[in-house]
Amino acid sequence: MNTLKTKTDKLEYLKKWVHHVGITPTHNPVVPEWLALRMLHLTPDEFLHYVLLDDCPVKPVYRGGERFYRLEEIAEVFELPR
Repeated sequence: MNTLKTKTDKLEYLKKWVHHVGITPTHNPVVPEWLALRMLHLTPDEFLHYVLLDDCPVKPVYRGGERFYRLEEIAEVFELPR
């Protein structure tokens, strides 16, 4: 399967997830840290260590003193459920 299509499928799946929890996805959607943790199935400590890695594609975006994460970056490492 084409990697680009797979990433697109993942992004669409994540957008539906975001909408399901009551957040309206925008053209460049970001999610709060608590939702990013759930999407990646990590504990807060695991997530912190993962995000601090230099080669980690998921980097925080700060808005209003809180950390948010881009869905596009999460889609790069997200595993679709089977």
